[in-house]
Amino acid sequence: MVSLISRKFHEVPLNVLPLEMEANRERYAADISSIKEAHERIKPYVHRTPVLTSESLNSISGRSLFFKCECFQKGGAFKFRGACNAVLSLDAEQAAKGVVTHSSGNHAAALSLAAKIQGIPAYIVVPKGAPKCKVDNVIRYGGTVIWSESTMSSREEVASKVLQETGSVLIHPYNDGRIISGQGTIALELLEQIQEMDTIIVPISGGGLISGVALAAKSIKPSIRIIAAEPKGADDAAQSKVAGRIITLPVTNTIADGLRASLGDLTWPVVRDLVDDVIILEDEEIVEAMRMCYEILKVSVEPSGAIGLAAVLSNSFRSNPSWKDCENIGIVLSGGNVDLGALWDSFRSFNCKRDGEVRKLKRSSKMGNSGQRHTCRHLRMPNIEKLVLPFWYYHYGDSVWFAFSQWKNLKTLIIAHDHYVTGLFQFQAVGESCNNLTNLKYLGYLDTNNAEIMVRHLQSLKRLSFRCSIVSNTGVLSLISGLMTILYKPPPLKSLTNLSHVQKAIVRSAKNDQLTACAGRMTLSIGEMMR
Repeated sequence: MVSLISRKFHEVPLNVLPLEMEANRERYAADISSIKEAHERIKPYVHRTPVLTSESLNSISGRSLFFKCECFQKGGAFKFRGACNAVLSLDAEQAAKGVVTHSSGNHAAALSLAAKIQGIPAYIVVPKGAPKCKVDNVIRYGGTVIWSESTMSSREEVASKVLQETGSVLIHPYNDGRIISGQGTIALELLEQIQEMDTIIVPISGGGLISGVALAAKSIKPSIRIIAAEPKGADDAAQSKVAGRIITLPVTNTIADGLRASLGDLTWPVVRDLVDDVIILEDEEIVEAMRMCYEILKVSVEPSGAIGLAAVLSNSFRSNPSWKDCENIGIVLSGGNVDLGALWDSFRSFNCKRDGEVRKLKRSSKMGNSGQRHTCRHLRMPNIEKLVLPFWYYHYGDSVWFAFSQWKNLKTLIIAHDHYVTGLFQFQAVGESCNNLTNLKYLGYLDTNNAEIMVRHLQSLKRLSFRCSIVSNTGVLSLISGLMTILYKPPPLKSLTNLSHVQKAIVRSAKNDQLTACAGRMTLSIGEMMR
C-alpha cells in the first residue's frame, strides 16, 4: 500500500554546524542561509512536493523508505527549484537580456519555464541525441532550442557564442551557487515532513542537487547521512572521492541520461566533505527499481530518478555494515521525464492484422476450454497474415488447434507464453495448421519437450528468431537437436537470427564442462551450415 505523508509543518531548529562545514563554509558556494533565502524566494512558484511511503517497498528493503517526489515538481523534475532561484535572483538589467544554458534535459526545460514565468527569453543549447520528451518540454515552455554536437566542448562553444550574440546570462546546470541553493530547498522540506530521517539517498551527476541537499540537511541535522547513487557507466563521483580530486571521464555509458555530467569546482568541495558514500549501480538495477516505482508506487520516474531506490535495494548497500543502522531513509525521486514512446508502441503491437484493420486479441474471462473455444470463435479471421499473441491460455487442448485452424494464411507469427506444456501444444497446432508460416518469433519458456517440437513441425519456415528462458540443460540440447533437424531437412532455413542468444543461453545453462563442449560443437555446426 502506498501512502502520502501529511502533517502540520513547523520550523526545524538549526543545530550546530558540523566541524568540516564550519571550517569550509567560506569556500562553499552556498550555505543554510542562502538555501533558506532561496526557499522564500521560490515558494510562490514551486510545488511543495509530497512524500510517499509503501509498506511493500519497506518490506522488500527492510527499512522505512520515504520518497520525496520531485517527479511531481513543475517541469517534471527538481531542476525547476534551482532554475527558478537563479532567474529570480537576476536584476532587471540582466533579466531583460535573457538567460542561456547548455543542457540535454531537465535543466533546459526548467530554465525555459522559469524564464517564461518572468517573461524573459531563454536560449537553450541542446546536444544532438537528447531525449525527445525533454526537448519537447523546452519548446512547450517557450525556450529557443539551439543544437550542438553531443560533446561537452561543443555544448560550451555554442553556448559561449550565444552569450556573445545576445548578452544573456549563463545559468549553469549545477555549478552555480544559486542553483545549489535552490536544490537545497528539497532538504528543508523533507526534514520538516519526516523529522525522524537518518539517511538521504540522492542521485549524483554534476553535484548541484546533492550539494544543496547535503548543505541543508547537515546544517539542520548534523548526524544525518548523505549517500550518493551513481550509475557504473558514469561513476566519476565515486572515482573522485577515492582519488581526492575531480576525475572527469572521457566517455559515459548509462541508461540514466540525467547522470552523465562531471562534478564542477563549486560542487566538488561539498561532495568531498559532506557526502558520506557513493553507491554504484548497474543499469539493470536502475531499470528494476524504475519498474518497482511504476508497479508499486504508481509513480512515473526516469532512470535517473529511480537510482535512489536501486541503491537502497542493492547488495552493496545491504551488505555494508556501515549502513546497517540506516532505518529511516529519504529517497529523492529526482525526475519523471521519461520517453514512453517505446512503451506505447509495445502496447500497440499486441494486436493482429486482418484486411488492413488492427484488432486486439483479448484473454477470455472464462477459464475452461469451453471459454477459450468461445473466444476462438470470435477469431475466425482467415485472411490474417501477421499475428502477435502476447499471451496464451494455461489450459491447453482442442481450443488451441481450433484457434490456429482458422489462420490458414498466416505467414508471420510472434508468440509468447509462460507455460511449457501449452507451448508444446501451440507449436504442434501451428505446424499442422499453418502451412504458409515463413517467419516465427518466439519468446517464452523452453524445456525438453517443446524445444525440438518448436522447429520440427515448422518445415515451411524461412526465418526464425527467438529469445527464451531456458530452464534445463536438456532443454538446450533439445533446442539444438531440433534446429539441426530442420536445417538438415529440405527446405532449410534461409536465415536464422539471434543465434547469439542460443550461445549465451548455453553458457548460462551448462552445469558441467562436458555439456558446454557438446553444446558448443553443435552451435558451431549450425553456424557453419548457415554460411
